[in-house]
Amino acid sequence: MNALRHKHPGETCWIVGKGPSLRYLRAEHFGQGPVIALSHAIMPVQELGLPNPLYLWEKDGRDGFEPIHMDVTIILQAGEDYSEHRWPEHPRRVIADPEQEMNFLAPEMSIRMAVVMAHVMGCTEIVFVCCDSLISEDYRRLDVMSGKIVEANEGAYRRIKPILFEDLNASGIAHRFVLPEAEL
Repeated sequence: MNALRHKHPGETCWIVGKGPSLRYLRAEHFGQGPVIALSHAIMPVQELGLPNPLYLWEKDGRDGFEPIHMDVTIILQAGEDYSEHRWPEHPRRVIADPEQEMNFLAPEMSIRMAVVMAHVMGCTEIVFVCCDSLISEDYRRLDVMSGKIVEANEGAYRRIKPILFEDLNASGIAHRFVLPEAEL
């Protein structure tokens, strides 16, 4: 995580989740500042042509998706059962160990880790984009590979939601939400 420390002081961090609204994501939904995409959400994000620095947080060591653009910094979770071994030839890799560094439990990590990364980077605001479950009861996700809305692990989302808001309140980082909608 030291490689990310103070890389974006005072900036807004855009954290992109995999909620159903991801299918409507456009470049206009972003302002300046780094973008952290959670797992497969990087696929549509990197195709938007944003001038922002792009980061991918990938926890899991399974179900590959390709290609990742060379200008995307990939943050991988340390450990044999996690993503550390993925994309070994990618020129911009950072290894993080949220279990050791932050005492996070495996099911709590993805969105919480993105918030920690924004804090480590020095960001003073977080905009959650396509994180539908944080502001609604819609716990589904977009499967970017098929383009279909699929059921997600609702129990995990319900458990992490209050913990995430506790993290945000404790950190003092301002935050808001963007849920893209279909164009009329």
